[in-house]
Amino acid sequence: YGTKYIIDGELVTPIGTRVRLRTVWVVESHDERPRFVTAYPA
Repeated sequence: YGTKYIIDGELVTPIGTRVRLRTVWVVESHDERPRFVTAYPA
């Protein structure tokens, strides 16, 4: 497996609405690059 990172942020839509978003990334033990797992509203 590896190390999981959860990152919370905010996106602004083209009409100006702010949307909170949570993304999940994993850095596997045999690799240095983060791998995107999922994103969902936070």
